[in-house]
Amino acid sequence: MCTSSSGRDIILNRYPIVNFDNIRLYRNIHDSELKKTRNVIWINPRDAEEYHQADFDGDQLMVSPASELPSIAKETLRAVEPGRFETVKRRPKLAYTEVPSDDGGLKYQGRGSESE
Repeated sequence: MCTSSSGRDIILNRYPIVNFDNIRLYRNIHDSELKKTRNVIWINPRDAEEYHQADFDGDQLMVSPASELPSIAKETLRAVEPGRFETVKRRPKLAYTEVPSDDGGLKYQGRGSESE
């Protein structure tokens, strides 16, 4: 994240928050090789996917120093700890034109091209 908080704990989450397991505690590590990179959070891709349902299509993570949110930090799991809730199973993404309707057709078929 940044040099001033290197070695300190940070709280990381991403909206929408599916359950409390999506808020995780990490140790911020400053890497001098990434000094020229700004406004970027480097995170293990497996952690991003498993704990934050990130799919790398422009996801935005929010980060806060744990010292500024001590009550939340005390209740937050570290990324390596098992979750308290059942794992969220993400459905595959579909184009809106492929979303099925309740009657077995396509929910949005023909919309937008018909005049009302």
